[in-house]
Amino acid sequence: MLRHINDLLLNSIISGIIGLIVGIAIILIEPNPTTHWIIFNLIYSFILGIFIGSISRLLVIEFYFRKRISLKLTLLIIFCTIALVVSSESIYNYLVYNKSILSMQLLIALLISETLGLSFCYISIKNSIDLNEKLNIKKLKLSKKN
Repeated sequence: MLRHINDLLLNSIISGIIGLIVGIAIILIEPNPTTHWIIFNLIYSFILGIFIGSISRLLVIEFYFRKRISLKLTLLIIFCTIALVVSSESIYNYLVYNKSILSMQLLIALLISETLGLSFCYISIKNSIDLNEKLNIKKLKLSKKN
């Protein structure tokens, strides 16, 4: 149980940091950001990163480990999920305010979040596979001793 909580906390921290990196990149391309906007953007990006990371973690557990869907398809599902969540604000602004759906901020956010998010998911999956293999080897050794 404690292991699951530690994994969840680590996932949340790393996902939040990925969100902060995206937020910093967006701040850097903004022409005249105010202090209030910068602080709001960093907090928003951190929370959004945690949200995306949590959803991605649940998708990995459900599709890759429980339903045994291939790694490539699982990563494609996560790719689509990240893209949908990151672009949801732009889609909303397009539908409600008729603003342009494509912006430099969106492109940078998608590029960074997809690259870092999918890399983190892939590394997490590989670590889980390695841990499972080690546990299976130990389990086999213990069963042979008995």
